[in-house]
Amino acid sequence: MIRFVEYTLELNAPAVIHAIGGDPNSASTMRYIPGSMVRGAIAGILGDPDSSPRIQTLFHLLILSGKVRFLNAYPARSALRSLPSPTCFRIAKGAQTSELEVIDLSGYGHGDFPEESLKRFPDPFFELSVSPVRVKVRTGVSFHHQRDRQKGRAWQEKGTVFSYEYLQEGQTFAGVIGVEGPDENSIRKTIDELKKTSEKRPELWLGRSRRAQYGGAAALKINPEALLQREVKKTTGVLKGAIAGDSLFRILFTAAAVIRDPVSGQIDPAAIGRVVNEKFGGRVSVEEVWLDFDIAAGYNRKWGLPVVQSATLKAGTMLKLRAVKEISEADWLAIETAGIGERRTEGFGAMIFLPGETPKSFTVNNSEKPRSNMAWPAQVPSLIQRMQKDILRRELGRISAEQAFALAGKADERSIPSGSLLGRLRLPFRKSGEEAIETLKTWLGDGDHALKSTAKKQLSRCRLDGELMFSSWLSESVNRDAGHVLRGFQLDRVWTDYTMNDPEFARNCGKEILGEIRAIFIDAVLAGLARRKRQSKGQNE
Repeated sequence: MIRFVEYTLELNAPAVIHAIGGDPNSASTMRYIPGSMVRGAIAGILGDPDSSPRIQTLFHLLILSGKVRFLNAYPARSALRSLPSPTCFRIAKGAQTSELEVIDLSGYGHGDFPEESLKRFPDPFFELSVSPVRVKVRTGVSFHHQRDRQKGRAWQEKGTVFSYEYLQEGQTFAGVIGVEGPDENSIRKTIDELKKTSEKRPELWLGRSRRAQYGGAAALKINPEALLQREVKKTTGVLKGAIAGDSLFRILFTAAAVIRDPVSGQIDPAAIGRVVNEKFGGRVSVEEVWLDFDIAAGYNRKWGLPVVQSATLKAGTMLKLRAVKEISEADWLAIETAGIGERRTEGFGAMIFLPGETPKSFTVNNSEKPRSNMAWPAQVPSLIQRMQKDILRRELGRISAEQAFALAGKADERSIPSGSLLGRLRLPFRKSGEEAIETLKTWLGDGDHALKSTAKKQLSRCRLDGELMFSSWLSESVNRDAGHVLRGFQLDRVWTDYTMNDPEFARNCGKEILGEIRAIFIDAVLAGLARRKRQSKGQNE
């Protein structure tokens, strides 16, 4: 018998939950608190298991026996635990509103697929309810300078500036702990021991740089009052009852899973279909999978050694299965609650079963917008401003390329101006953006230095996106302000998603580079048209 008990972690200080990869001098943070970290914190409270027979017994029961599973703590909204967003969630390209239409690919059948261009669901977590909600995680960034440990100050002659991304304080993360036992009384006794142990230390220090302003100072609260039969508290949208023969159902992995191929014996996340089929004793067939992969690592403080890294199925992986014959509720519930794969005591391999029938699309709402707890100085250092501008340049440059490709791709090939004219229009962009815009204004206007009438006729004949004249688009692009020209770039989303901490700071930095981004965008459209002209000319020859 397995029962689940809820717990919450409230951060009273910033926490760096180190994610793999990136600059070795810097740190990126996970957006959740892994169960392995909570398990390690409980082990730290218990202390040395060899110190007394009672501690040894408790250590074995809570940490080593495999009867207690610490599942990941995900961001909570109104004390309700969120879940990883399924890998089959998509949104239309360009969609970004407070109420977002989500396309669920698991609702489509074989050969059936949405026609619009799609991209991945942007948020890592969502709240499973009647009206699903996007759940935000607030993060911040601190900048540090490498220090001379002997002199106790920052290096003056050399050194490195590095950044720490962290989870902001004041957030609550909710998780569950699975406890196995012969009966409910035995399970409650284990939970009571777990709660008593957690209360010995009012604050848990988690993650990296715990003694240097980070560590979370998390308040752990275990609620032993309600025992749950499943990982999810609310049963809205989850599978219930027996699975009829020849019916569909789905599996959503709510945590990463370490999967070993039953044939080769090697760690292989892609073997999940064979593993699931084996768990059900051949009573299911895998219809579709939406896989994503990750790397699991860690550090064992008792050993003083890093944990061996393993390839994993990423949380949010979705499988659609068909029952070959009827599967009773007790059978599939036993598989769901036990989890799948290795390292399950650390939270890996958790999953929930969902019905096979699901709408092809639905609308999700935003939770509260991310807030910043970091007070910027009156005068932000020039280095930080340059870094913020570089981040925005990279993202806005990517959007420019996408938008220009789409716009040039809709032009009528027969009306595209000659390659020599397009090449001439691109020449000014070898200089600064402001000079290029002023030059184009002169060429498109009237006067001695304007384009000849034959060149202007070529621009007027060209049609972009239906009836829009290329000459009108080009004239508007150089004469209107840059913000109007780039209105389709969803700048408010860029300021929010690509800020180093404060969207207002990103907006102020972004306004200073909009002129050069406009020049990049116009040049990219001209380059796209020139490329299409060359392709059509080659086909004709």
